[in-house]
Amino acid sequence: MHMFANLLPKLGVAALVLALLGADSGAPFRQPAIGAAAAAFEGESATDQPPSVETRPTDLTEREREVVRLVAQGRNNAEIARKLVISDKTVKTHVSNILSKLNLEDRTQLAIYAIKNGLVDSP
Repeated sequence: MHMFANLLPKLGVAALVLALLGADSGAPFRQPAIGAAAAAFEGESATDQPPSVETRPTDLTEREREVVRLVAQGRNNAEIARKLVISDKTVKTHVSNILSKLNLEDRTQLAIYAIKNGLVDSP
């Protein structure tokens, strides 16, 4: 997924993930900014996909669901902290707890999980 890192600030994680999921299923993506990157998704390895998760979104607290939504929008910890009026350290703790609960490795996998489980609206 590293080839997509420069696109995240422009589009947000959720838009990029939707493009990648569409590319994976063979659906065309119409946004020129990431059309080529989405087409390249087929070449990514299976290890870049999030692991299957048995934890349901309802196992997260309401605050954790808020954090998930903001992460999926591409917000960084400082932006999330300002939005939720909490400290950066608290955001980091929430993200760590969420990743642990969902057995995910990083924020990108979290964004994919959020989209697949309806925790965020499609961009």
